[in-house]
Amino acid sequence: MKKNHFIPELEGLRGLMALWVFISHVLYTSDIHLPILSEGGLAVHVFMILSGFVIARLCMHNSEPYLFFLMRRLARLYPAYLIALGVGITVSSMASSLYTALPWQVTDYERLTNRHALEQAHFMPLLLGHLSLLHGVFPEEILPGSSLAFVPAAWSLSLEWQFYLFAPLLIWLLMSRRYVSVVIIGTIINQLAMKHIAYHFTYIVPGFLPLGLAYFVVGIVSAFVFDSMREAHKHILVWGGGGIICALLMVGISIEASHPALPFIIWTLVLLASLQPQQLLLKILSWMLTCPPIGYLGRFSYGFYLLHQSVIICVGTELLALGIHSKIGFLLGLAVIATPISLGAAVISYYAVERPVMRSAQKVRHQS
Repeated sequence: MKKNHFIPELEGLRGLMALWVFISHVLYTSDIHLPILSEGGLAVHVFMILSGFVIARLCMHNSEPYLFFLMRRLARLYPAYLIALGVGITVSSMASSLYTALPWQVTDYERLTNRHALEQAHFMPLLLGHLSLLHGVFPEEILPGSSLAFVPAAWSLSLEWQFYLFAPLLIWLLMSRRYVSVVIIGTIINQLAMKHIAYHFTYIVPGFLPLGLAYFVVGIVSAFVFDSMREAHKHILVWGGGGIICALLMVGISIEASHPALPFIIWTLVLLASLQPQQLLLKILSWMLTCPPIGYLGRFSYGFYLLHQSVIICVGTELLALGIHSKIGFLLGLAVIATPISLGAAVISYYAVERPVMRSAQKVRHQS
């Protein structure tokens, strides 16, 4: 995105959401439940809205051919993902051994303890699905374990890639204005229809684009009204229209989602904070999101998000070997050891892989 379109609050939001997912997985592995913090899926919903917003602004301000758009998106996602996929395959057997050895049983215990056997039984189909980044499309009835195999967090990357394939068309339809109502009504119908589809096909996570489409659409719509908000953020009609659209899209937003409104509340507050209004609480939120530590976390959030589960598995295995078998001790061990290792791996991923590849993709675009 062009420099003058950079919104620092969104970088901080990305970092905090990745941290939320990490915390939820540490709590999950330790079999400790804390309200909200244990619901890492809510952070992923915020990621979806954020992605819709960023991609819409990218398409609005940087017109480029469809293939170049996909190439740049793939350059952003794929190299670090391939590394995480290799690491995930390597620690597959460790994951099954860890969850079998834990003194407590976590949710979805049977799938986790059988993870390695399932991945070996369907290795080539699962690998091909992951290499194509379409593994989230397949329900359990067609390809068992597809969404959460190898790199469990990567189900959202599959969802993201599916969105990229259709995003330019969807954004063009909304930009043409004539089709806005069609897209919004179609999104609502799609979300309601997905509830019925769920009775016939099993998705452990919503890795199939129609299951999470509404979140992306909310982000896209937010992008369309954002510049108007920035120029006249006190205009009640702009806020009212955006609020009505978001409220409509919340209808049937996901299947049995907990706290379904929370991602929208977070997103709305962050957008308000990025407009730098006079309200003290929003100023504090803006300061928090743009302070250097959170900004750095946002910069390295992609690698952190991809690699942290493999790190948790390795660290958890060592903690058990050291004789740490209490939930609190295990939780503290994961928090103290897995956090810096995950961050370190993310920093290496960013400087050694992500940034060089993105710069190369930018050079190819400018030369074409």
